[in-house]
Amino acid sequence: YKYIMAPLYVVENMFDSYQIYTAMQAPQHPSASQLPMVEAYVAMYGEAMRNTTAKFLRPGDGLFSPSCFQHIVPTDVHVAGYSWKELAADWFWEAKKFPADAYVLSETCPPGSLHPGFPCNPHHSCTHT
Repeated sequence: YKYIMAPLYVVENMFDSYQIYTAMQAPQHPSASQLPMVEAYVAMYGEAMRNTTAKFLRPGDGLFSPSCFQHIVPTDVHVAGYSWKELAADWFWEAKKFPADAYVLSETCPPGSLHPGFPCNPHHSCTHT
């Protein structure tokens, strides 16, 4: 990233299931004794994604990072009422149809959510069970 000079629009789930289960080999069907460790890892992964993207984005870059447990960001997932397709296209063509803060969206779960630290986007494919 630090060697890329062109502005970037990043579309990435906060909880990438491929990275968690395949690349990092977390057990997909953990035993009762493994479950707390896997849950802690999933929560840590999401927090690390939020912290890393917040730290490294440059002015002019865009980000759409829903709190979703999938490898590919579904086209109909929304964050703050926006989809990544409409934001990425608008950002690329510099149409400026949306407020400037809409181009950098990293979804956070509301305080007191049922499972703090876990995916909270309401889209049916985003939940982690």
